[in-house]
Amino acid sequence: MQAAEEIAEELFFEPTFGFRALPADDPKYEIGEQMDKSFDWQNDECTGEELAGACSLDAKIGVDSAIEILRTYHGSDCAIYIIAGSSSMRGQDPDEKIIIDPHVVGIIRN
Repeated sequence: MQAAEEIAEELFFEPTFGFRALPADDPKYEIGEQMDKSFDWQNDECTGEELAGACSLDAKIGVDSAIEILRTYHGSDCAIYIIAGSSSMRGQDPDEKIIIDPHVVGIIRN
């Protein structure tokens, strides 16, 4: 996490952090790349409306908890990214936040 924080501080004055998982068949990102924005979902259906940033789990829950939650939800082969952005806003789900201007600052490998 320390290396991710150092990268984020080079990109943003006061970065905000989160953990984001993507299914194994989704596009892959490298450290430093900007991540696509997420889409809004209502009642398990995509509305097609783009959010202001990327959905993530708030980093305050910790790495181990994030891995457990995200792998339970997305599968053991999902890619888990540490993302940082310029600001964030609250998401709809518990511990969810939307990272504005999301950039990949770390990758959690299997």
